Amino acid sequence: MSHGKSGSVGYRELKMHHRAIRKHLELLGMERAYRACGCLLIDYLGLPKEDFTYEVNGNDKQNAERILDVVMYRGNMGHYNLKGGHQGLWQTLKLQALR
Repeated sequence: MSHGKSGSVGYRELKMHHRAIRKHLELLGMERAYRACGCLLIDYLGLPKEDFTYEVNGNDKQNAERILDVVMYRGNMGHYNLKGGHQGLWQTLKLQALR
């Protein structure tokens, strides 16, 4: 059975996708944020390390913890936080984008 007929992605194709992702992330200056999100996927959601595009390190894990802190603190994604009276993360990002 060939990969083309089965619809599955082979190792070579996966590596080509990883290279393309890395190239785009480098152009956008988003590698650090992407690696931090990768840590969240690996550490909290069970993504196998070998399936992630980059190798992650201690700095990436620290950045991931910062992201998780923000999500947990303001994690209602746009709805007003009644507990602390703070805006949700989505509203905060929208306001920052408008400035």
